[in-house]
Amino acid sequence: MGGSVPELLPHPLTGELFASPVPPGTGWPEDPAAPGAPVAHTADDVAALATGSSLEALTACISVCRACDRLVRWREDVALAKRASFADQPYWGRPIAGWGAAAPKVLVVGLPQ
Repeated sequence: MGGSVPELLPHPLTGELFASPVPPGTGWPEDPAAPGAPVAHTADDVAALATGSSLEALTACISVCRACDRLVRWREDVALAKRASFADQPYWGRPIAGWGAAAPKVLVVGLPQ
C-alpha cells in the first residue's frame, strides 16, 4: 500500500516519459545526477558535500539537494500543480545547476517570495 504511481508525461522535446518532479537519473536530458547521487538534508550535509567536490560533482549534488524544507516544498508543489499552459508536460521540480563561468566573480541565488 504505498503512495500512488506518478503520472508520466512526455518531455516537450524528446517525447520521453517522466514523472513530475523528475527523479534523478531517470534519463532527463542533461540531468547531472545519477540515481544514487548523495543528497544533502541539512546545512552540515551541504558543507560536507561541497568540500573538495569537483564542479561536476557539486552540480549533481545541487540538483538533488533537500536541505531547505521551504524550497523543496515550493519546487515540488509547483512541479505537481503546474501552470495550466504546461499541464501536459513534466516539470523538473529540482534545483537547476549554475551556468556561465566555472569561477565567476558574482554569484546570484534566489527564491521567489
